[in-house]
Amino acid sequence: MMSILEVIGAITQIREAVSSMKREETRQEFGYPNEHFARVGHALSDIYFSDQGILAVLRKIVAEEKLTEEDEERLLEFNQREEPVRNALEKLVLDHGRKARNSIKQSAIIGQLRGRKSTLRNAVQIAINEAITFNYDVNIDEVARLVAEIEALNRDIQDAEHALRRYV
Repeated sequence: MMSILEVIGAITQIREAVSSMKREETRQEFGYPNEHFARVGHALSDIYFSDQGILAVLRKIVAEEKLTEEDEERLLEFNQREEPVRNALEKLVLDHGRKARNSIKQSAIIGQLRGRKSTLRNAVQIAINEAITFNYDVNIDEVARLVAEIEALNRDIQDAEHALRRYV
């Protein structure tokens, strides 16, 4: 037979477990508030410079490490992703005004991200592709600057994408 203290302890544990389950039930998913913001969020994800893509190659160049075949494939993939990136950038043209689904500030932020991505992508192509094509030495300082700018852009993309999400 259980003592009164054991019964009280068991009841307390059951209450805590039930209370915890209720909190889990009412907790809602962290997602986009509507389809428009979901499309913008997905496009932001598409323009993000992945750590497994060209950014990894650029970091190796800055560290003056020898590039592998896999790195050369990443460079090729980077160049071949021109159209998907362009499509993602086109999805980031946001409207503002009377019938807008986003604020003027959101449009300005997204517009800046869009421009920075395009500019950085072109700069990477010039810095790397021309050096490879014409057998120039890669300008390590320029690539280091590009890596820093890409990392800053990625942080801003993360912040913008996160801001589009809400508890729904």
